[in-house]
Amino acid sequence: VVTVLYFFFHQLAVFALRFIQGRNMRHRTTGRTVVIGDCPWVAQAGDSFLSKLFAVSYPLAGLNVLHGNPSDHLVHRHTHRVVRGTLLVCGRPDGRLSALTNAEVSVFLSV
Repeated sequence: VVTVLYFFFHQLAVFALRFIQGRNMRHRTTGRTVVIGDCPWVAQAGDSFLSKLFAVSYPLAGLNVLHGNPSDHLVHRHTHRVVRGTLLVCGRPDGRLSALTNAEVSVFLSV
């Protein structure tokens, strides 16, 4: 009995809180998805940080982190995974510099 209560405690707590606040009980009760689109080292650092930050959370508060380079493979790898509630965090190069104009335009086209 204690094991079952511990296993479902987070779900029971959410339902209790929603009942007390008068909110709909059938809203989403799963984790969210964050897609980071930036140059590889920024995307990997953000992915590692968010993954470690939410590693010990309950599945309800968990976070699925995806990353990619918006001027290369972000669209091809992650557009089929977009669902309601997905957050896209995308950085773009500074197009005022002539060397980065093409990179900025490719980011605009992919996002």
